[in-house]
Amino acid sequence: MAAINDNTHVSRETMEQPATKALAVTPSNSVELPFVTRALYIGTLGDLKVKMYGNQQEITFIQVVGLLPIRVDQVFATGTDADDIVALW
Repeated sequence: MAAINDNTHVSRETMEQPATKALAVTPSNSVELPFVTRALYIGTLGDLKVKMYGNQQEITFIQVVGLLPIRVDQVFATGTDADDIVALW
């Protein structure tokens, strides 16, 4: 079976499709992410304070670990003690 060459395969990504990019996140009180996430992966249990995309609501998730299907544009340092955070988009 031949592999699909992603450089020539044209498709429009939708939210139902899996993420195609990932980047380790360094929480910051002043710097927003350069993209909006589809989800965050939390590798080490802890609290996670984020700014939700769209309504700019700040919210803290208590004692989270694993995959969170949330669209955020910032992960705050203050209020976050979860670790090994990976943004997926």
